[in-house]
Amino acid sequence: MDKRSPIWKYFTVCEDDNSKASCILCKTLISRGGASAKNYTTSALNNHLQYKHPDEHKAVKLNVKKPLPAAVASDDDVEQKQPTLAEFTAKRKTWAIDSAEATRVHQAIGRMIAIDVQPYSVVEDIGFKGVVGILEPRYVLPSRKYFSTKVIPEMYETTKARVQAEVDNAKSVCLTADTWTAQNTTQSFFSLTAHWITDDFKRKLAVLQCQLFEGSHTGIRLANALTEMLSSWNIEHGKVHVVLRDSGANMVKAMRDADLTHVSCFAHTLQLSLHDAILSQQSVATLMRDSRKLVGHFKHSSSATSRLHDIQREIGLPVHQLLQDVTTRWNSSYIMLDRLSEQKRAVSLYLAEDDQLPVDADGTRRQASASV
Repeated sequence: MDKRSPIWKYFTVCEDDNSKASCILCKTLISRGGASAKNYTTSALNNHLQYKHPDEHKAVKLNVKKPLPAAVASDDDVEQKQPTLAEFTAKRKTWAIDSAEATRVHQAIGRMIAIDVQPYSVVEDIGFKGVVGILEPRYVLPSRKYFSTKVIPEMYETTKARVQAEVDNAKSVCLTADTWTAQNTTQSFFSLTAHWITDDFKRKLAVLQCQLFEGSHTGIRLANALTEMLSSWNIEHGKVHVVLRDSGANMVKAMRDADLTHVSCFAHTLQLSLHDAILSQQSVATLMRDSRKLVGHFKHSSSATSRLHDIQREIGLPVHQLLQDVTTRWNSSYIMLDRLSEQKRAVSLYLAEDDQLPVDADGTRRQASASV
C-alpha cells in the first residue's frame, strides 16, 4: 500500500475493510475503488477532500504540509519520507577541501586558533579529530600546513583589509608604540596600536603590527621600524595626532627622528617617580629583595607550595598562591606585599620548620621574623 501521497494525512484505512478509507476530518467512509488491493486508487479520496474540505485539498494540491487539527493529529499521521539513493549517498560523501561547506569549517577552526592562540598542531590532536568527526563526519580535517599557509593568512588579509578601511576613514589617529620581550623567550618585539574615534564618537583601537625586533634597540632603528609600519598601513605623518611612548631615551629619540608628536606615558612616569621616591630607599629595597626571594622559593618548589597550602588549611587562611611582582609595575609590588601580609601566619609557620628555612648566600639559615 502506497501511502507516500500527502492525501493520506487526512485518511485512514478501515481495519475491517481495507477497500474503504475513513476521513479524519468528518469520519466519512470513502471507497478506494478497484476489486483488489493492487487496483486501489486515491481518486475518490481526492474528490471528497476537494468538495468537502477545500482548504485541506488546496494544501495537498500544492504539496504543502499543513498541520492537522489537534483533535485529529497523532503520531501515526506523520509519515516519514524515505530518502532516495542519491540523497543517502550525498549524506555519506565527504566534502571536497575547497567546497563551501568545508571552507566554513576551515574558517571556524582558524578563528579558534587565532583567538585562543592555539598551536597549529591542535588539528593533528587525536581528541580534536574525534570531536570534529562526530560533529560532522563529512568534513575531512586538513593538515596543520594547510591552516598555516592558507586558512590563517587568508583570514589575516581579510581582517587587515577591514581594519585598513576603518583607519582610512578616521580623520586622525593616536598611536601607542612599545618594545617588549616575551616571558617564555628571549626574543624582543615592537608593537604599534592605533586609536581613533568614529563620527558617532565611538572609541576604536586595533593592534596594527607586532613584529620581531632583533638587534640593539637604538633610537634610529626604532624610528626606521616605526616609519615602515606607518607606510605599510598608509598612515601619513600628518594624520597622526600624537604617539604615546615610555620615557626611555631610545624611544624619545625614535619619535624625534620619525618627526612625530609624542608624549610620555603617565603610568611609566609614575613608576619611575615611585622608584626614585620610595623603592630607592635602602629599607624598602631590602624589604623588596627579601620578599622576592621568599616568593621565588615557593614558585620554584612544588613541595614547598604544597606544604604551604596544607598550613593555610590547618589555620583557616585562604589557600592562595604567593604572588611575584614585576619590577616595571609598581602596583604589582604592592600586590605582592599585600598577599604576603595576608599569609604572614602561614609563611611564618612554614619557615619555623628548621629543615625548610631558606638559606642565605653565606650559608646560614634566615630567621623567620626577618623574612616575613
